[in-house]
Amino acid sequence: MKVWVVSHAYVISVHHDKLRALAALPDIELTVLIPENWQTPTGLVRLPQARFPYDVVVSRIARSGRIGAYRYLDCEPLRRAHPDIVHAEVEPWSVAAFQLVRAAAGAPVVLFTWENLEGPRRLLSRIIERFVLRRVAHVIAGNEAARARMYRLGVPPARVTVLPQLGLDPARYAGGNAARARAAGAPRSLGPPVVGFIGRLVPEKGVDLLVEALDGFDARLLVIGDGAERGALERRTIRWPTGKATFTGSVDGTAVPDYLACMDCLVLPSRTTPSWAEQFGHVLVEAMAAGVPVVGSSSGAIPEVIGEAGLIFPEGDVAALRAQLATVFDDPVLRKRMVERGRARVERLYTNERLAQAQRAIYLHVLGQGWPRP
Repeated sequence: MKVWVVSHAYVISVHHDKLRALAALPDIELTVLIPENWQTPTGLVRLPQARFPYDVVVSRIARSGRIGAYRYLDCEPLRRAHPDIVHAEVEPWSVAAFQLVRAAAGAPVVLFTWENLEGPRRLLSRIIERFVLRRVAHVIAGNEAARARMYRLGVPPARVTVLPQLGLDPARYAGGNAARARAAGAPRSLGPPVVGFIGRLVPEKGVDLLVEALDGFDARLLVIGDGAERGALERRTIRWPTGKATFTGSVDGTAVPDYLACMDCLVLPSRTTPSWAEQFGHVLVEAMAAGVPVVGSSSGAIPEVIGEAGLIFPEGDVAALRAQLATVFDDPVLRKRMVERGRARVERLYTNERLAQAQRAIYLHVLGQGWPRP
């Protein structure tokens, strides 16, 4: 079964772990098409030179970093390949989705979408989405709200599956080395517990709520990431006791397990805006794999990702967040149960191997071979 996976996500090397698991399946002949770069809020990203157990085709790109407007400039290799399946991880209303459906040249297209809000759409985007959704063979929705959105747009339930875009290797996160992170500036183990955040420092991520919740709370704050809000957040902690707040800036994805090993709890305090709600929160899964208790807001997909493994607070409610943190640190039995449930949930739902098998089942279904038994 010749499968082409197309996504800008795979300019980041750690994301290839899922692809390695997919390529390891005996009936999958995998090729991955990626852009030559991807513009992120913190800079331009390119895939480092490395050896992969599958072919990687690199295309030039126009409007890098613009989810709705970017397009590939070198799709001819895909047109010539005549794959059995094209797996396009692009939003259905994007120019790239329109382009890839056409470049598939009749091959069945499995499309991945995170989009969990309707949001205002330009007329062209709405036209593209209707065109794309009429032609794709199957849609993988990254969360339940994205699945509901596909239903509203007329995609039959039999053609939609909920599945994360990316999994992880639990051993990678369980093996974090706190000493390496502390050598780079993370808090040492002495003193009050460490509450961590990893992600973009933008208003919708709600880090200001976490800062407010920890003001006067017997815990230290460790913030991993960067963004427009960093300066304002640091100013809000300037009068805190020395060492109570640490902002590291962005770190390489391979170092995340080491920083998780420094944390006693991870919080994802996202807040919904008119145009955005948390679509997954992959750092929650990473923390659970690392044995770190998680607390998340009620925004978007956070409750369904955490499930029974962590605690939820109503988004925007600082007092409720502070109460949940107190619960985590005051109840060692609960904390131990959260760690155990988090690791079990990752093994059951979020490993690269589990996602690869689920994607293979979708491909077989699309090709008329039915859903294989587990």
